[in-house]
Amino acid sequence: MIYQPKTHTFSGQSTPGFFTIAVQLTRCCNYKCLHCSESSFLPSITTEQMLIIIDKLSAHNVQRINISGGEPTLRTDWLKIVEYMATKNLVTSLATNCSQLNKAKIAKLKGLVSNIRVSIYGDEETHDYVTQVKGSLAKTLEVVKEAKEAGIPVYACVAVMQKNLPQLETIQKICSQHGIEKLLAYSLVPKGRGATIFEKEGVSRSEVATALRSTKTNPEIYWSPFDQNGICALIQADGTLVATPYSGESQVKYVGNAITEEFEELWRKYPFRGNYLSFSTEKLKCGNA
Repeated sequence: MIYQPKTHTFSGQSTPGFFTIAVQLTRCCNYKCLHCSESSFLPSITTEQMLIIIDKLSAHNVQRINISGGEPTLRTDWLKIVEYMATKNLVTSLATNCSQLNKAKIAKLKGLVSNIRVSIYGDEETHDYVTQVKGSLAKTLEVVKEAKEAGIPVYACVAVMQKNLPQLETIQKICSQHGIEKLLAYSLVPKGRGATIFEKEGVSRSEVATALRSTKTNPEIYWSPFDQNGICALIQADGTLVATPYSGESQVKYVGNAITEEFEELWRKYPFRGNYLSFSTEKLKCGNA
């Protein structure tokens, strides 16, 4: 598979294995977002163990890494890990709440990451309500400005809920005003705190299709309904590889240990290969939800 950054998809002959994986550096977070699917504690592996996993991902020909959390920049070694990923020529996205970033740290990221992913949940009142942190939208937009000045592309993500469904147009305008190239909208996952609000806050495909409108200017808009098992492969903070989302009671499907097992074996055991392949190759642009 060949990663196409302009369309945020993969193309070409199917590879016999993983080609995009999310890596959770930590479950720790200093925000308490209403919809968080990773709100329970999980111990983090060491720096050395993380580098072993990166070596294995590179050897397996994984092309893109989505760094996630918790808040990944709460790890004291997060920049070392990102730097090591760059030495392996991995296309790396950093998902962050921006709280720990400043101009100096952003400058160090240039050339290391393909983009920074920030969350924008609505106007200031709505965004800060979702994160439960006053001033969080202002901090995010400050980091967006500094990243753009440093020449680092910025994408925005939004978990679509009933709470912010009426504000999707506002979110689009915020993205356009701040030079954000892509808006990645996704549905709630009934896991963690997200499970407690799912019945009340969940949205349908038709509701999102009506609210999201394609525009001729930035941002490009993509909609990801997380309604199929195992569309994402995730290495959790403790080094376990799981398939997510998962409709079973455990909420994630355990596959194996990314430190001790080879990725060829993990791929062979992955129970939702078809869902994973179709999701990673066919993103739904706005209007196709």
